[in-house]
Amino acid sequence: MVFQLVKLGEDTIFDHVFDRYTELEKNFDNLKQDLGIEDREKRELIIDIDPPEQLKVTTKMKRKRKTKQNGHIAQSSAKLDSYTLNIEQSITSLYSSKDNANSTTGYVVWSTTPFFLKWLLYSSAAEPLRTPMDVSTVEGNTSGTIRVPPLLGSNIGGRDKIGVIEMGTGIAGILPVTLGNYADTYICTDQKGIIPRLKSNIRRNLEQLNRRKCVSHALNIDEVEEYTQQNNVEDRVDGLRLEIAALDWENFDTNVLQAHFEGINTIYILAMDVIYNEYLIDPFLKCLTTIRSHFQKTPAVKIQCLIGIHLRSHDILASFLEQALIKYNLPIHYVADETLDSSRFCIYFI
Repeated sequence: MVFQLVKLGEDTIFDHVFDRYTELEKNFDNLKQDLGIEDREKRELIIDIDPPEQLKVTTKMKRKRKTKQNGHIAQSSAKLDSYTLNIEQSITSLYSSKDNANSTTGYVVWSTTPFFLKWLLYSSAAEPLRTPMDVSTVEGNTSGTIRVPPLLGSNIGGRDKIGVIEMGTGIAGILPVTLGNYADTYICTDQKGIIPRLKSNIRRNLEQLNRRKCVSHALNIDEVEEYTQQNNVEDRVDGLRLEIAALDWENFDTNVLQAHFEGINTIYILAMDVIYNEYLIDPFLKCLTTIRSHFQKTPAVKIQCLIGIHLRSHDILASFLEQALIKYNLPIHYVADETLDSSRFCIYFI
């Protein structure tokens, strides 16, 4: 069964938060009781993104060893794709009072992003984000359906062009080198101090990005042929524009993003585990709303947002939802699914 979208309102916020934390309490024994750092000890992490055993096929190989058929890369379903990511994090920077103006959470790998990625790629509930289909909606006592545009595109001609803007990517760069395989444009953003390490980790894992020909000014990959030769990508597959940009939520220019989205039909704004204290909520929502409003001016463009939150403080979650709904008038939907409900994470769809 695919996920359901439950629209939240000012009068349902606290019931939703109460219900979600009640579920969290019920699943206490099955969940890690930590703040969500993948590993507090290691400088270098290996993150494996693999489908559950029941989805695997015996002939499946890692992406970097994918065979060719009839002169083209064999295109498997995203539900069978596997990734192995080598990520360098900085525990010392996390606890530094000097690095990046004392905003240091982005220097390590947090668990929300790997969880979201595995759910998106492999869960049957997430199928509408892979294949165009209707999703049931609930608003109070009213039910209906809406068509959710896929986040994962294919290499088939005639499809919508998909662009992604990731807010608060962090140093890991997990989503650009995985979801970039299904997008036409991917812009990952964070604070200026994070960018050098983010670029470094993306370069370390570029071989995972081989469904598409990558061009990137930020990574000095200006020629399609150069990327194709270095990463064994078939020269007839679609292209990806991958860029990395500093984005200050309190002082930004949407025109910086606009230049990369010409011809894009569907834009997704992704933000994973960026809401963890009250001081970030308003700047984040202001930036999100401004970007969203900017692209809504183009009628042919569909723009959606997926926000992943690690459940720590119920007050932070309630404050985020209140401000999003009341101050910024955003149409917030809770993504309802058994896997999500039994986890420490919430995903919201706008």
